[in-house]
Amino acid sequence: MKLIWILALICISFRAFSMTFRPRLREHFDDHTIKTNGQEYNYTGLSNTFNFWYERPFDFALGLAITPVLGSIKYKNGPSSTFGDKIKLFGVGIEGKHFPIKAIPLVFYRMGVFYAELQTDEVIGDQSGFSVLGAIGYEFKVWKMGIAPEFAIRRSFLENSTSVLTFGPAIGFHFYIM
Repeated sequence: MKLIWILALICISFRAFSMTFRPRLREHFDDHTIKTNGQEYNYTGLSNTFNFWYERPFDFALGLAITPVLGSIKYKNGPSSTFGDKIKLFGVGIEGKHFPIKAIPLVFYRMGVFYAELQTDEVIGDQSGFSVLGAIGYEFKVWKMGIAPEFAIRRSFLENSTSVLTFGPAIGFHFYIM
């Protein structure tokens, strides 16, 4: 909870110095592989991320990320007795986005660090830890909106030696009209 308050204060201070503090939405198809006690469990489905960050369009962005805002992911191979039929890998943290190559101005990479919590509906219960994220993509403008297809990989390290490897495509919607 302290992390959320610190991030909120950082975000408010950015807002005081710039009018380029904007919301961003990203929808992704995730493939989660959970490893615990020598076993693997696969879950897939749609998820999403809400970003609220300071930004210089097509240069860099930095700010708060919350994922998923809605939804949960379903077990790939029938019912799972360990984690249940659905999971939610919740995360709140800091993400940054950068367009490093001026000769190819629309290519970007995105990185992040998150507090992570695997939420399940089984006896094993919720497990918390942290996640790291890396992504690469391409953003193009359509009217006054940026559309950014990308591919991301997230690695989560949780309690009880549980880890989650998440990867998949995503598409971001960036509203430049505001």
